[in-house]
Amino acid sequence: MKIILKVLLIFTPLALLCGCDKVTVGMRMRRFISRPVVFPSSMVYVEGVQKVHDTLSDAKTRLVVYIDSSRCSICGLNKLNRFEEYAALSESNLDFRIVILICPDSETRSSVEMDIEHRRFPFDVFIDYEGAFPRLNPNLPRKDIRFHCFLLDKNNIPILVGDPTISRQIGILFKEKYSESCLDK
Repeated sequence: MKIILKVLLIFTPLALLCGCDKVTVGMRMRRFISRPVVFPSSMVYVEGVQKVHDTLSDAKTRLVVYIDSSRCSICGLNKLNRFEEYAALSESNLDFRIVILICPDSETRSSVEMDIEHRRFPFDVFIDYEGAFPRLNPNLPRKDIRFHCFLLDKNNIPILVGDPTISRQIGILFKEKYSESCLDK
């Protein structure tokens, strides 16, 4: 009986913590998708295949990848090649764009700029030197990188949150949302 009690005392808090994490993520998700995402006017267009105004306002659907200074910016840039499949979608559909938004810290700023210069990304890359994006979007969980890749509708409301390149389920949902946006012309 004492062994069972000890096991319960050890695993009950763990089970509650796991349940609390799901509730917390759910609350963050509801809060994040409740308001439109705002892009700072101060962000700088660095590279891409489309003009700035086409990317941010004319496209009905945008896949946004946000890379901030809470993680290695160069590491984030290194992972962008995973989005090539989605870049092909944006080349064939003018109503869909990929927007990469980087918010480097002052120490990595020059290395991020040089790294972007040496690559030829098939999507639009912006740098937010002032760190305005997280300030304008307080509902974006800054430390939870699961929220740093999201699909926006024409009103900049998040309609899907998660990275379709690392989650099969998110990839399936992305294709569904993409198809819906193509039909909604």
